[in-house]
Parts: sequence; structure tokens; C-alpha cells
Amino acid sequence: MRLICTFAAAFCSFCAVGNAVTVFDFESADEVRRLARRTSPNMMIGVTNAFASSGTCSYRFKTEPWKEGWDPWPLFVLPVGAVTNWSGYDRLSVDLVNLVEAGDVLSVSVAGPGVGAFAGLGDRIALPARDAMQWIIPLTNWPAAMRASDVKTVGFTVTRPAGSDVYLDNLTLLRPGAKPPAPNYSAASLAALAGVRKSHAEDRVAKRAALRGKLRSALEGAGMKPAGFLVGQGSSMRHFRPQETFDCDAAAKLFLRLARNEYEALQLLVVPDGTGLKDVSVSAGPLVKRRPWWKKLAKAETIPAEDVAVETVGYVKTVKSPAHYRLKDGKGGSVKTPVGWWPDPLLPFVKKADVNDGDVQGFWIRVRADESLAAGFYDGTVTVIATAAGSGTSSLSVPFTVRVNGFTLPKTAVIPTAISFHPPIIHTYDEASEARKKDTKDITNVWKPHADAWTDFAADHLISIDYLYPAVRPRFDQLMRLKRQGRLGPFNLGYWRHSDAEGVTGSGKWKKSWFPKRDEDYAKAKKLGILDHAYLYGADEIPKKDFPKVAIAATCFKERYPGVPLLTTAYDPDFGTNGSPLGAIDAFCPLTEMYDPVKAEAARRAGHKVWWYVSNLPLTDWANLFVEKQPIEARLLMGAMTEKMKPDGFLFYAICAWGKNRKPIESGPYTDWDPVSYEDYHGCGSWIYCGPDGTPVGTIRLENYRDGLEDLAYARLLAAKGGKVKVPENVMKSMTDYTLDPAPLQCWRDAMADELEALTGNAE
Repeated sequence: MRLICTFAAAFCSFCAVGNAVTVFDFESADEVRRLARRTSPNMMIGVTNAFASSGTCSYRFKTEPWKEGWDPWPLFVLPVGAVTNWSGYDRLSVDLVNLVEAGDVLSVSVAGPGVGAFAGLGDRIALPARDAMQWIIPLTNWPAAMRASDVKTVGFTVTRPAGSDVYLDNLTLLRPGAKPPAPNYSAASLAALAGVRKSHAEDRVAKRAALRGKLRSALEGAGMKPAGFLVGQGSSMRHFRPQETFDCDAAAKLFLRLARNEYEALQLLVVPDGTGLKDVSVSAGPLVKRRPWWKKLAKAETIPAEDVAVETVGYVKTVKSPAHYRLKDGKGGSVKTPVGWWPDPLLPFVKKADVNDGDVQGFWIRVRADESLAAGFYDGTVTVIATAAGSGTSSLSVPFTVRVNGFTLPKTAVIPTAISFHPPIIHTYDEASEARKKDTKDITNVWKPHADAWTDFAADHLISIDYLYPAVRPRFDQLMRLKRQGRLGPFNLGYWRHSDAEGVTGSGKWKKSWFPKRDEDYAKAKKLGILDHAYLYGADEIPKKDFPKVAIAATCFKERYPGVPLLTTAYDPDFGTNGSPLGAIDAFCPLTEMYDPVKAEAARRAGHKVWWYVSNLPLTDWANLFVEKQPIEARLLMGAMTEKMKPDGFLFYAICAWGKNRKPIESGPYTDWDPVSYEDYHGCGSWIYCGPDGTPVGTIRLENYRDGLEDLAYARLLAAKGGKVKVPENVMKSMTDYTLDPAPLQCWRDAMADELEALTGNAE
């Protein structure tokens, strides 16, 4: 590769062919001399003679992975020269090659007088992984401040790059109906691109071979020799992407520890050993309590098979790296969110899975310990069966031990929660159309015959049936179902708004719009004996300028519904104190990034509660529940972080935001479910999916949400017994400095369990 020039400025060769005009081709010496020289320390730009799609030259830009303190928008701007009138064209075609991993998003801005270099007509595209493509940019959405007849520059940028190596060529204007010019890469360029792909594939093969060698050695050392496949194990707090390289522990034996009335899980990973697998299945039987020899004739105590669940890990595909958030890299920095297949749904109805050689398939093994179980060790096996080409069908039985702690967790969350859980409401900014609502097979409706199952499923995950907003009134039949089960949590008696459509608060008209339905529901809750579980949520994320109206509304509701606390996410940084007009509100709920423990404690002394919440915010450095976030973040948020920061409750706006999905997940493990739930967020507001016939399908994130609350229950039980509870710094130093390694969190949890058993004297 001969580098013609390291820094470059634009050019305009006026080469018109029919209905197409070439704007940049990077061929002439005059063009090279006049190219722009704007760049950033983490970007190299210049003309080169590699990967040209027309002629012999292209324009290369290479970015280093972004680091804190670097320019987050490294860009270069190309002046267009003489071809400034673009008004007769409807598209701009750009040939490009990217030599590295996908993930970065390339943005373009066509600008002119009256707009900044990056405030013009824009478009963006996810760069392909080690591939060539032709980008067709629509020229239809011109900013009001500029004219299509007066174009001056074309600029390109990548936001906080993960590291790109891109070659652009043959930027061509197209008139309506014109075909873009076909790229004409040289044989040498195509061979170089093939070499890049081969090198990546060989690296992936080498890493997979190392993993297979590790797992094979461990199994053979334990006297197990399966034919055609190997098994590993991983924490429930980690992602194991099926087509990416990673390391995991050997699975010569499996172990879990949990309390009574608790769920805990691990992942079994099936790895093909040199050939693809068919019909891979994993099963687990009952677990039998260990007994001394003199009790061998007594009836054995067991964890029954129905409490040892095996579910196939399912995958959802992302196609666009979110612009809003990145992923923590575990080293104090962050990386661009990769695209592709991500583990998330847990599919109990998928009993067998095929696994291509080089891929990995996860199976979720979850144990529930009934509150009647005796403390001690319970033993059984997990059996894997698979068919490998050339080896036939073989099986492997892995020893599985579960230790049941000598204490019991409560049936409900140890802190109050307010979570919108209502399957018929597709809670997004693209609500279900009337046509969808009338379609009996649409996911808006198919869940309805299984309403009890949805309520029980949520309660199994420590979520009580509830809805925060005006569209849904309390579902008293389901609330009473939970009350009979001893699993009823807080529920919203009704939303309250600070003003009506005309901006009036406290008037007779305003009261008439809110009170009648609330009066009915207040009376019914009181009659049913569940008013002590009710709250009133309102003034959702209201700014300070509206606080006087919020204060009037709050006073009206307090007087009308005595004994029912008011909860709000209004943006009051003082939480009702320090002269705030919102003193009538009982509980304030800021975002986790706005939670101030000092101000929160002052508010508590004044009689207020201070909760916290997440939604599509906060982002990269803060724990959240997006699909791509490591599952441990959900567990830390609900467990260690809540214990350390001491919020009084947790709120979340929706867990059934199913976006544009219209039908349930009915097959797997690779599903056709679109994980986009809001803008370019994946899984925001969507912790539960709709499965076959409208039944609930859980997720790895939902499991970790519950596991975090169970960790919190350990801490609260220990404190109640007089034990000293402190979140270790290797688990969490602050809300943005925390571990992604499951081991320190597991050690903290086990240490609390040991101390609880010592204090209660209930260990076997």
C-alpha cells in the first residue's frame, strides 16, 4: 500500500456521466493539494492507492479507540469545489470499505452557508465488519437554513469511535432514477480484503481451540469423555455471546448456593468439539439431600425436579450500534456497543438446539429452594445429550450440588417498588394502532387468556402487578390474587397530573377530570383491605417552573385521599426541603445519577422518602438494564448499590415495551424478536417478552433484577440480626466505579450467608 498523502483537502472534478456527477474521486494531484486538513489526534486521514472503487486512489480515515479526554467527534470536512448546486439530485452514493470490526457508526453532513459544518443535511450508517458496501445518502431533508443549490462541504465523523479503518471513494451525485455507479475494486484490493477476513477467522478459530482444549482437559481429568462436544459453565451475571470468543470455567462439576425462598442460576455452555451439533438438549432431575449413614433408611429430602428448571438461552439481534450509550470495558473506560446476536430471552419451550461448529449455546439452570427445605447439601446431575456428525449421539452427566442456607428470604421485595407491568399496553412512543388492538393474534391481545400466569410470573421475580400512568386503573382481581398468595406489593391507585389541558390546577373542572375514578378506586381498595399498599403517582418528570401547580395538585390529592402517599419524579433537587414548595409530597424519586445521599437524608429527617429510578437514562458509566449491558449491572443496582446508597424504593416506567413487535417469540434459540424498544435503545423498558400463545418469556436481565433484590434481602436480614453490613470496595466504590466481575459479588453474598447462618445457628 503506497500512502500518497497523509493529510487531505477536497476536490471537485467535474466528471459528469449521464445523470451522475462525480464529486470526489481523489485521483488528481490538484485535488490532493487542495484537500482539507482538519483532523483530531485520534484520527489519521489521507489519500491512498488502496481499495479504490474507481481509478487508483481512495480516501482513508483511521481512528484509534476513543479514550476519556479525546475529541468524542473526530471529523474531517471536504470542500466540494465547483459542484455546489445539488438541487437537481436526490442521492449521493459513496463506496466504502471497513477493514475492522463493525460497531462504529459513520455520520455525514452536507453543509453550506447558514449552517455549521455538522448541522447540514445528515445521514448515518453502521459500518460493516471487514467488508465493502455502497452507501446511498438521500438528499431530501435539507435544513431550512440552507439551500440545496449552494453546497460547500461534505463532512464525516464517528462518535467516540471503537476503532475504524475506512476507505471512501467515488462520491457521486445521482439524479432521480439514475443508477449508482458499480464499484470496480482491483483484484489486489479484493485479495487484501479476503486476507483481512481470513486473519480474523483464524484468530477466532485459535481462541475457540484454546477454550476447547481447556474444557477437554478438565472433563478428561474428571473421567468424562463426551463425543463431539464439550461443556463449560459461566455465571448468571455474564453475557456469553454465541458467535464471539470468550473464556469460561470448566464444567466437570456444578454448584449453586441459595437461601430458602430464593432463586439462583448458572449457565451451562455447550461447545462443539470440531463439528456442528444437532438436537442438543440439557435436563436436570431432582436433587437429593446428603444424609449420614444412620439416616439412609429414612425418606430422602429432595429439591423436586419442577424446582430445577432448564431453559435454553435465546438470542436477539441488534443491527445498529446505539448512539446514546456505550459499554463499560471493565478497565475504567468504555467501548462502542457491538452489533449482532445477544443472549437475553430464556426459552423454556425450546427443548433442543442445533449449534454450528465455532459457536456456543447457553442453557440456563435455575434452582428454587422452597421455604420448607432443610438446610444442607443436595446432590444430583445435569445431563447433556447431543448428536455430532461422525460421532453419533452421546451424553454427558455432570454432578450438580446445591447448598441450601439455613435462613429464609421474604416473598416480596425488601424495598417498595413502583413498576409499570401491564402486557396489553405497548408502552412506547409508538403506541399500538387501532388495527393492532383489534387483531386477536397481535401481542396486544394474545396474553389476555393468561393474565393469572403473567401476574404470578412477575411476582416470582419480585414485581407486583402495577401501572404508573393514566391509561390503566388498578386491576383489583390480580391484586387480590397476590394478596391471597402473600405477595402483594405497592400499587398505584391512580396517576395525578399537575394541571389540565388549559394549564389550570385546583379548579372544579380539574377536580372533575381526576377525582371520580380515583374516588371509586380508593373506596374499592379500602373495602378490599389493601389500601395500605396503595400510593398515588404523578407529576412525572415535571420541571421546577411548574412546581407551584404541582404543589396545589399535591395538596388537593392529599386532602382527598388521606393515608395514601404521593410519589413523584418531579425534578426537585431538594426533595421537598430547603424552601421547596413540594413539601406535601411524601416520596421523591430522582434518577440514580441525580440521587444525593446527603440531601436524601435531610429529606428523611423532614418526613419524606427518597427513592430512585432508571429509564433510558443514565447511560454508559451508570448501571442500567439495556440488552447489551452486562447482566451484573442489574444485580448490582438492585442489591449492592441499593444497600450502599440507601434509597427508599425503586421505580421503573415499563417492562413490556415491545416496540414494533407484533407476534410472540415462537422459536429459537435465534429469535426474530426486534430488541429495539425506544429510538435506538435495546431492551429499554422491555424486561419480559411475549412467548408462544401469549405466555411470558423471561430474560437474563429480569433474573438479575431479582437476584439483586435477593442480595439486598441478605443484607437487610443480616443487619436485623445485629450483623455488620458493608459493601466491599471491590464490588462497588461508587455509582460509576463498580465491578463487572461476578466473583467479588459472589464472595460478598456468601460471606453474608455464612454470618447469617452463624447468627441463627441454622447451618447444617
